[in-house]
Amino acid sequence: MEHLIASHVQPWRDSSNEQRLDGENGLLLTPTVDHLFDKGFISFEDSGQLIVSPVADQRSLKRMGVDPESRVNEGYFNALVRMFEQALKVIGTLPENDRLELFARLDAVRRTSHNVGYGVGDDMDDLLAEHAIDGGQ
Repeated sequence: MEHLIASHVQPWRDSSNEQRLDGENGLLLTPTVDHLFDKGFISFEDSGQLIVSPVADQRSLKRMGVDPESRVNEGYFNALVRMFEQALKVIGTLPENDRLELFARLDAVRRTSHNVGYGVGDDMDDLLAEHAIDGGQ
């Protein structure tokens, strides 16, 4: 998780406190993809489909691991599931009083992931069961 950046769809500086905590306003991205996203070279549709700006240099995107010709960048969905698993592992190592709030936020991500498709929500459900974290419930 230390190599991922919390990126915000609506910039942090332009957000209310409620919007800053809204799980649907955030993405965990690699530094390279965060830079492209922050500068407006790429974005994502609600479905997760990659949107590439017409001014983005196609060869540079490919060198950075972004396939501009991909209708759906499946690597993105796999990365979401891997990041979710990493977060579960980290939560499992925290003291109980820190664990509950973070688990609630992660569970909101899991619930939202069922709207993404491509089996992301099901994969996150399986990981949650595998790691047996119940959020103190």
